[in-house]
Amino acid sequence: MNRLHIDVALLQEIWHPNNTVYINNYLSPIMKLRQGSQGGGVAIITHQKVRTVYLQEYVAGLEAVWADIMLDNFRMVVGSVYLPPGDLSALALPDTVVGKILCKHSRIR
Repeated sequence: MNRLHIDVALLQEIWHPNNTVYINNYLSPIMKLRQGSQGGGVAIITHQKVRTVYLQEYVAGLEAVWADIMLDNFRMVVGSVYLPPGDLSALALPDTVVGKILCKHSRIR
């Protein structure tokens, strides 16, 4: 049987999975659930071999989660961001957050 070799998964529209997700050989996900709705939210899921630090300081009004990860001696910041379709004001927020991240971290994906 072929298996996917996924080290990092960035998810949107996770639809409130009872606040807990378990996948064998993966860390507990970093999640932000959409408030005031029964659905939605974003998550980052990393394999247990990936060193992962949740970066809570970069949420800034976005439906987003960010993590500083190290995989195979390569360190970077990854994020899962949901922008509602047609919300033009939301388009400026990721630029501001990415600018703040780049002040402290040299790589972002």
